[in-house]
Amino acid sequence: MQNNQTLCTTARCPSATYIWYFKPDETQKPPFNIIRANARFIKKFALVTPAEIKPLLGMYDAMYGSDLENTYESVPRWIVKADIARLLYVLFNGSFYFDTDCSILKPFEFNTPRMVLFTEAILESTHVLNERECKDDGVKHRIANYAFGTNTKHHPFIKDVIEEVIIRVKTLLTEGDISDTDVLWASGPDAITTVYHRTRQTYPGILVMGQDVLNHTCSGSWRR
Repeated sequence: MQNNQTLCTTARCPSATYIWYFKPDETQKPPFNIIRANARFIKKFALVTPAEIKPLLGMYDAMYGSDLENTYESVPRWIVKADIARLLYVLFNGSFYFDTDCSILKPFEFNTPRMVLFTEAILESTHVLNERECKDDGVKHRIANYAFGTNTKHHPFIKDVIEEVIIRVKTLLTEGDISDTDVLWASGPDAITTVYHRTRQTYPGILVMGQDVLNHTCSGSWRR
């Protein structure tokens, strides 16, 4: 680490990944002020658009024998496509995804091959969750999908989350419309939270960071 400013400086250090232009008729420019501020900690960054994601869909299906491309193209909500895109890009590139309203608050080491997740919340009760989400006490620790990363390409945890999202999205497509609360369940934090708790013993090397590392303003601009 140099002058305690960069998040990591080894060859294993991934780039910071942001996505933009998934929202139809987007007129605002990406918030480069936040991206530049985060560059104090991760110098390299990629701004990913739908054009970069499209070829990865077919590559994923060919590699894993899945049905991601058809599922992705059938989704009526752009935010679900954005949720899938962040997972897919991280899978193929071994990068560190951040929502564009996430500010990194302090450096943390990332010098060994691993998967890093962030705490969204630790609930007192699961009764506050929506009707589709699991109410078991074991899932009180909620995992964010506004930030996550790995310096390992094709990390199996990310692949497991993508497969869970495919199952959930297909379920919703058979039922009709996808509501805001459905999004949280299908491709948002509930999907990654569920897979984390299901696979904690399978992938014991996953690091879950606390809420002191990032500030997420949670603008909610994706809602209808």
